[in-house]
Amino acid sequence: MNRFSAKLLIIIFVLLINRGFVVNAADSVDNNSMQSSDVSEYVIQDGGLLEEKNNDSVVKRMKSEADKKTSALRASRTSDKDLADELRKAWDLKSTSLDILEFGLTQSEFNEVLVDTLNKYPEYFYVSSGYLFFPSGSYISDIIFQYKNENDEIDVMSEEINEEVSLFMDGIKSSWSDLEKVLYINDYLTRLCEYDTTQSRTHKGDIYGVLVEHCAVCQGYALTTKYLCDKLGIECYLVSSRQKNHAWNIIKINGHFYMLDVTWDDPITDKIGRSCHNHFLKSNNYFNSESNRHKASDYVVQGGMSAEEADDDYYDNYFWDRIKVPFEYINGTWYGLDTDYYLSEFTCDGTDFIKGDKIERIGSWPIKGSYNTFNANDSLTLSVYNGYLIYNNPERILGYDPLSGKKSIVYYPSEDEFNSGYLYGISMIQNGKFKCLFADSLEELDNA
Repeated sequence: MNRFSAKLLIIIFVLLINRGFVVNAADSVDNNSMQSSDVSEYVIQDGGLLEEKNNDSVVKRMKSEADKKTSALRASRTSDKDLADELRKAWDLKSTSLDILEFGLTQSEFNEVLVDTLNKYPEYFYVSSGYLFFPSGSYISDIIFQYKNENDEIDVMSEEINEEVSLFMDGIKSSWSDLEKVLYINDYLTRLCEYDTTQSRTHKGDIYGVLVEHCAVCQGYALTTKYLCDKLGIECYLVSSRQKNHAWNIIKINGHFYMLDVTWDDPITDKIGRSCHNHFLKSNNYFNSESNRHKASDYVVQGGMSAEEADDDYYDNYFWDRIKVPFEYINGTWYGLDTDYYLSEFTCDGTDFIKGDKIERIGSWPIKGSYNTFNANDSLTLSVYNGYLIYNNPERILGYDPLSGKKSIVYYPSEDEFNSGYLYGISMIQNGKFKCLFADSLEELDNA
């Protein structure tokens, strides 16, 4: 059987599989020719974690002129960036196969480039980590791609993601510093998404799960953070630890790298409108301290970077560490809760959030059937609608007009709603509608 015929039969075989037909591979091709591989263990969107790179990494060797001279084939191959571009072009077209013989890669070498490309470009959430390949001597000749969805489904899902990204971008202001943009990402995603405690959702580890389904695990949060940072031109990489079975990000702000874990800034028992900041822009030493849940000895950073490069501790003990309330922005001013539980104005100079005028002291939240209370940091939520800052106290939703400085009642709950508890969360949906959360106490939410 010549090479062209064998390739054609393999493509027919894959197409039949994709359409639900079961065929015997031995009846179609030589079993010694077609092989399979799966790299999901190292692909973040498929629940994997990063693989530590050594000095013999193929990504590094493909850039070495000395290595290119080891054989005529290797001397003529292009760089890993070129191969990544070819993979992306094929995935954009939903191509079933790609001839990569010219790159002169063994299976393990191709696996490394494939993993690196999938982890670097989260928009290819529909590409499977498993593939078939056709060898030529020691090298891979043809790759047969597998996709998680049919072509028309992929198009619809990609458009849904684009629509969600457009909504996200609508909130970005051109005047913002990178610090403000990253704070916006943290508070946007923690309110948009909830942690998938069932660990059962198909898209729990990818950007579709976060942006469209609004339910994901750490891999999905980390990939979406990177995806949005890429959109905003902010340098961002993935970080993972097998000891912790967890993934997060390292991000560059004002010339320094910091750790950012949006997953753990989102309460695991989801609370409407809640955003924490105790894992926001921290140093490696802070994350790896004895008192931190990230303590581990096996951090792996995307691209071979050392986690120790996140060595700036400026935000390790910043005021927002204890703040569980999101920050909102209206007409040049940020609004949030300060450490004395005042709803306050803030301005940002690119490095610091500077507190301005106080708007209102937010009191405590009563607990039904008890004399105990919860503080505002555990109970207040903020939102914006039509130029008004929207916030809640235990019994009503209020609006603050920054132009006039006046406050008004936006919504007063009905008697039935009062009977179900106090207001512990609000979230803007659309068209002036809010989702409200009533509970007897915060403990009721934690035990839900």
